[in-house]
Amino acid sequence: KRMNPFNIERMQNSVSPDEADDKVYGEGPVRFSLDFPTYVMNLPSRSDRRNHMERLLPALGFTDIRFPETTHKSQIDVEALLKEGKVERAAITEIEGMDGREAGQG
Repeated sequence: KRMNPFNIERMQNSVSPDEADDKVYGEGPVRFSLDFPTYVMNLPSRSDRRNHMERLLPALGFTDIRFPETTHKSQIDVEALLKEGKVERAAITEIEGMDGREAGQG
C-alpha cells in the first residue's frame, strides 16, 4: 500500500498561517500536510531567508523541510572539478549562460 503524502486533516489548536508569517496563506479550519522531503537551498549567510522559509513552509502544510549544506559559487574551483572529471565543460558553459533560466531551457 502506497502512502499518500497529501494528508488532509482538521487542525484545531494549530498556529494559523496568519500568525506564522503575518500574511494570509490559507483560510479556514481545514489544512493539509505535505509529508515528503522538501529541500530548500539556502546560503549560510542568508539566515533571514532561512528564517522566512522555516515559518512559511509549515504554514503551507510542509512537514519534512530540509536545508542541505550549500556552497557559494565563488568558493567552487571549477577548473579543479573539470580536471578531476567531476563535471563536464558543456555543463559549466550551460550554467554560466543561464542568466536566471533553468538548465536545459535553451
